[in-house]
Amino acid sequence: MGDDTRLSILNGKDIELDDHLTGRILAAYEEITTNHDLDRHYIYELYYETNYRGGWVFIGNNIKDWDGTTMPGEL
Repeated sequence: MGDDTRLSILNGKDIELDDHLTGRILAAYEEITTNHDLDRHYIYELYYETNYRGGWVFIGNNIKDWDGTTMPGEL
């Protein structure tokens, strides 16, 4: 797949988090394997929190399909 959606959290010019979102989604869900599958799911909610050192940690996700159903899970 040519899609490489990333999330980068910066503190000034310093990168605090660089996360490969497409890779997380494709690795977590057997139902999502192609670009067409990614397009059918239109809301991707990814949850992060800071850790005690001030860094960012991924804690979970929720993906909503076109028909309104959700696919909660751990990525």
